Formats: sequence, structure tokens, C-alpha cells
Amino acid sequence: MPLFPAKSTSFSDAILGLSCVWAFVTLEGMPWRWNDDSDVYTSMAKVYFATTLAAAFVGIFRFGSSEFFRQLATLHETLSWLALIIGLPCLVSQFYLNCGLEFLGNLHLLLMLPPIFSYLGRVPSETESISRFVSTVCAISLVAVAVHSQNYVLLTATTLMAIASTVHDQCSGSPILGFPAVDWFHYGIACSNYFLVTSLRSYNA
Repeated sequence: MPLFPAKSTSFSDAILGLSCVWAFVTLEGMPWRWNDDSDVYTSMAKVYFATTLAAAFVGIFRFGSSEFFRQLATLHETLSWLALIIGLPCLVSQFYLNCGLEFLGNLHLLLMLPPIFSYLGRVPSETESISRFVSTVCAISLVAVAVHSQNYVLLTATTLMAIASTVHDQCSGSPILGFPAVDWFHYGIACSNYFLVTSLRSYNA
């Protein structure tokens, strides 16, 4: 993350947030409609979009104002972390469930436990390492289920997520085309959301 307020980052967070809102509208519902049979193919994935939307919403205000930059830092970083360690495993679980691999789908939900336990133990460095491990496992699992189901739209979404994350991690200190790396991360995830939604809709066609 940049260590200063940046209007461009506030804007890219807004684009990311809008992509999540679009996902909800397109998938017709919120993640808590568990009793809706038509929602069975998307409910877990909506947890991912909801957590990402929450982080993006706070990010709009954090990076858009020097007044809020430090005040909202902890909240924004916590929500971003929750999107990673809760939202992402739920997303991966959804695709395994949609492919009829219920055991593996449920197993991925357990991935959120190690980071949470580490966080409760108040060891920041350990929590960060475990969170990175979870995100890596989730990315590999998405590729695996995409290949297994021959879902190349999902594979495209996963590739975009991986590229966006790599750019964010490797180039965080260097602007790219005049914009912070985190901006490109937001745009990459927003683009991947389009392919994720397209892939999810194919199971309920």
C-alpha cells in the first residue's frame, strides 16, 4: 500500500467496489439468502464480493483524504485482510461445490482458521506469512478446479488475480506508468471479477 493519500488509489478502489456491486446485481442477491435454491451456485462466492466491497468502500475514503488516511488505516487493512483470509477461501469453496466436489469445497473453508488463530495469538509476522500461504493455496486450487472442469473463463479470472497480486507485491515501491502498483492491483481484481461472475453464471444457466 502507498504510504500517502492518493486520489488515483481512491478512484481505483471505487472501480473495484463498483465491480463488486455489479457482481451482486448480476448474480441477483446478497450472500445471506441461504434458503434460495437459485442462490446455491453463488452464495459462498458472494462472501468474497462482500468482503472485497467492504475493503474497497473504506479505501475510497482512506486514500481520498489526508484527514482520513491514518484514521482509517487500521480498519482498511483489517477489512482487506478479511477479504483475503475469509472471502478468498469462500470463493474457492464455491467453485469446488459447483463441480460436485463437496469434500474439497468444505475443506477449503478450513483455510480461514490458521490466520485467525494466528491473529488472536498476536504475532503479526506469523499472521502475514500464514495469510500469504492461504492466498497461494487458494490461487493454486482455483487453477486446479478450472483445469479439472475445463472452465477457461475461471482460469482467465485466476490468471488476472495472480498477475494483479504479483504486481502489487513485487512493484509496491515503484509507480507503473505514473500510478502506484496498488492501483493496478485494484484494476486487475476488478477485471477478474467480471470473469468470475461470468463463470459462476454458467453453472446456473
